Amino acid sequence: MNATALLRPPLVFLVLAEAALVATLGVVTWHVWQDRFGPGPAAAAVTAPATPPPPAATTHRPVSAPSPSPLVSTPPRTPQAGPTPSIRTDSNFLSRELFELNRVEQTFEDLEWRVTKAIVDGIQRYIEGVVLPTIERSESGR
Repeated sequence: MNATALLRPPLVFLVLAEAALVATLGVVTWHVWQDRFGPGPAAAAVTAPATPPPPAATTHRPVSAPSPSPLVSTPPRTPQAGPTPSIRTDSNFLSRELFELNRVEQTFEDLEWRVTKAIVDGIQRYIEGVVLPTIERSESGR
């Protein structure tokens, strides 16, 4: 094969169109990636202002005395422990999930059966309506 056969218009146009399509897809992907994940902390540090903002106007107020502390000190509240990060294995959750999975599976099986039945019925109608009459005509003509 020579080089001029590769440079004929239909092939060249298809290759150029494919290259343009891939380049466009790459640019769109890059922009979506940048919008989703944004610039990292290093880029944020670069864009931060170098000079601090001017101080706000301050008014001189007398310093108030600290409020008296309560006589009984309460320990700081600790947050309640939540569920541990793992796969849920409680029976109610698993029962609901398996019921939903079985329901969806049953829906797919019903759909598959209806499609298969429609195909079989179509084949049967074609054989009875087209193939068998043609065979009977050809046999009776002999």
